Amino acid sequence: MNLQNMQVKHITRALVSEHSEQCAVIEYCKIRRYPVFAIPNGGSRNKAEAAKLKAEGVSAGVPDLFIPIPKQGCHGLFIEMKVGKNRTSPEQDEWLALLRKNCYKAAVCYGADAAIKTIDDYIMR
Repeated sequence: MNLQNMQVKHITRALVSEHSEQCAVIEYCKIRRYPVFAIPNGGSRNKAEAAKLKAEGVSAGVPDLFIPIPKQGCHGLFIEMKVGKNRTSPEQDEWLALLRKNCYKAAVCYGADAAIKTIDDYIMR
């Protein structure tokens, strides 16, 4: 592999983030006219803002996206977005199990392509 190819691979990997992948999923849902919304539980905040959001019900581990379309005997679809070698946290695992127990489909998707496939499989069945 030459230096130019190595630089392109490095740049490509650097540009792929959970944010960019989630944005691609949101854009796809807008085009397909699927109702979808993000659940903003992540990000860094100062202590006052974190306390305010916690009081409002923000909860660590809630999946990133929700599609409120009942299908396949489920009330809707939750998606936890991941990229690379990232894994779910214990709080995320607890939420995913709780949602599944309460008749929601809940999936962990590595990248936009996986999330889009999961969404289409859920909605088109």
